[in-house]
Amino acid sequence: KPQVLDFLDIISGADGGLSLVKILIQNLKPEYQHKSIVELQARAHSGVNILGYKADGKDYIFNPAADLSLGDSGVLMILGQKKDIKRFKSKYIKENI
Repeated sequence: KPQVLDFLDIISGADGGLSLVKILIQNLKPEYQHKSIVELQARAHSGVNILGYKADGKDYIFNPAADLSLGDSGVLMILGQKKDIKRFKSKYIKENI
């Protein structure tokens, strides 16, 4: 399935365009912790897509629902152009991280 492999190369960052990045929930600025996916408005503010969420001790949730609330720990998996990832980090991540 060459088209599937091409797509996986793209989202893995192999072509240099997109990056798939792990974001630790505890590194989010306090005003973004304990928010739902929709309340973050990550795509509107940065251009990234949230592909997955994993709460500590739980399985990954792929394509999490908009009303899913983030806990105070765990992981977000975001996908975007490098400039979008940088924009996301600038807006959402604590500065001393």
